[in-house]
Amino acid sequence: MRWNCFIGPRIKEFNVSLKNQLPFGRKRIDGVFASMVLLAFALRANQVLGADVRSRFMNEYPAAASKVERAYTNLSMALRVDASRAGVDSPKANLNVTFFANGDSLGMTQGRDTVEYVAILTPERMFRLSRSGDQRRFAVTDLGKKGTEADREGVRLKSRAPFAPYCMNESRIIDLLKNPTFRIEAADEMIEDGRSLIKISWKCTFSDSQSDVNRVGWFLFDPANLWVLREYSLSTAGVDGALRCRVQYGGVQNDVPVIESVSYWSENGGVIKGLHEWRVTTITFEAASPNRFLPSEYGVPDDLTGSPGSAWPTHPRFLLWLVLTIAIVIAAALLRHLRRTANEKQ
Repeated sequence: MRWNCFIGPRIKEFNVSLKNQLPFGRKRIDGVFASMVLLAFALRANQVLGADVRSRFMNEYPAAASKVERAYTNLSMALRVDASRAGVDSPKANLNVTFFANGDSLGMTQGRDTVEYVAILTPERMFRLSRSGDQRRFAVTDLGKKGTEADREGVRLKSRAPFAPYCMNESRIIDLLKNPTFRIEAADEMIEDGRSLIKISWKCTFSDSQSDVNRVGWFLFDPANLWVLREYSLSTAGVDGALRCRVQYGGVQNDVPVIESVSYWSENGGVIKGLHEWRVTTITFEAASPNRFLPSEYGVPDDLTGSPGSAWPTHPRFLLWLVLTIAIVIAAALLRHLRRTANEKQ
């Protein structure tokens, strides 16, 4: 009671004094204070909402991405690459690409008028074939004993479109989330074209043979459609410019969104360079026939005899040249020895 009697009059005196000293008065102070309180509540609400969005993403995305991946690794797809805005020297200009998969087996062909390049990967082996436009037969340009994860990434890198719903470039997003340095900076819900989308901004450190590289970027997901990827941006921390990708979908098959087109480009200061658009012409969600992963499907022996993967070429012509080379070396050494002996006698 004594404290109330002591403090109450002094609070009143402080308010009267403050009102007399400040020209904008007590009501204005109350308004400023109320605005600050509302701003604090808004910031706190955004933090809570962001935490909820982040939690929802981490809880729902892995299962959704797994379902999408299962669908996109059992399909056949044909695409046309439009590189009209990538520059006249783009090697991918006007390419026709086919992609086919059967679980762990992947295959890709590409060429303009005819198929000029083939990449096949199975759990047992990996091989690549190539030919120029005027050649009838393929030559084996690369051969691996097993279809390793590195080989798989190589196939993905050259056939990006089929992996667009759940990949950043040739890497799976789910693998990125498992990186111990991966950190979500912000998680926001936004409306685009009448759809509720989730934007995840992140930072991550990638290690290479020389140094660690800090990457920053963001993903734009469609949570109502199995969290398929709609857009992403990838940059190096502290460096201007970004690699961009946008995915368009058209309809649904087997409860999975179907790719319509995928666009890749680089962007710096709002300037777009190197735009490539992969437009899907046909797509079927069925496991590709096992025959499509055999060398004989492309006119090459299934055992890949004499291919670059062999320890030593066994072609008769190679053996002939090997024998001639050895004979020449021996003859040269013998002739040199005879000349030296003759000089010593003189």
